[in-house]
Amino acid sequence: MDDLRHPSANITTDSIPKKIPILPIVDTNLFPKMVLPLVLIQKEAIELIDEAMAGNRMLGLLLSKRADLDSKHRTDDLHRIGTVAMILRMSKMEDEKAQLLIQGLDRFKVVKFLPGKQYMQAEIAVMENRNADRNKENRALMANIVEQYENIVALSPGLPSEMGHMIKSLQEPNVLA
Repeated sequence: MDDLRHPSANITTDSIPKKIPILPIVDTNLFPKMVLPLVLIQKEAIELIDEAMAGNRMLGLLLSKRADLDSKHRTDDLHRIGTVAMILRMSKMEDEKAQLLIQGLDRFKVVKFLPGKQYMQAEIAVMENRNADRNKENRALMANIVEQYENIVALSPGLPSEMGHMIKSLQEPNVLA
């Protein structure tokens, strides 16, 4: 089953629900506006995705403090700040796995974990962007990062020059990160 939809351009902080399913992740992280592929093998995770796909396609990703992929994560194993994600694409495979393409929407903080489902759910509070780009020091750091990135692209014959131009268009610190 392939399903492809892109998140609406008008998703706002207000349209993110206060209660979302939580997907623990290991050895990777998702930031707002970043797109990430994931492969899910655990039955509970696939049930979580099925329910999200039937609803608003949103879920919360929390990084695990444990690097164990196979065990069931407890709430104590998870960091309390994560990223709300929108499922862009979901494809189920024959061997009871699911491939996802997700995009980060906003950062959140767990208010409390909620009981009752086979998978984790939490009440969340979306975290505000602190307009860090208004700070002179942050603007200078961003300019330095862009310059360093352009130098790397210029010195790397295997990288297209467009990559250097692309980074110049990024104006928000959280996107540049």
